[in-house]
Amino acid sequence: MLLTFLAWTLRVVFVNFDALSDLTLAGLRNESLRALIFVGPVLLHLRFVERARAVEFLKLNMPRRDASRVLLVVGALFVG
Repeated sequence: MLLTFLAWTLRVVFVNFDALSDLTLAGLRNESLRALIFVGPVLLHLRFVERARAVEFLKLNMPRRDASRVLLVVGALFVG
């Protein structure tokens, strides 16, 4: 947790903080760094501490029929 906070702080200091990212190269870089800083440590923890595959640990390997229902609900919530 502390390392994630330090990485985010360094990102804000050195890369510049833009509250509203857009689809320019700077916006894509911003979102990529955000994903790397917040998702990367979780995936590393799952791999090396829990010794589990992320897809199985997070239960993302459900049957396709259930996945399509979940995607439909999530999409409807996103649009709403």
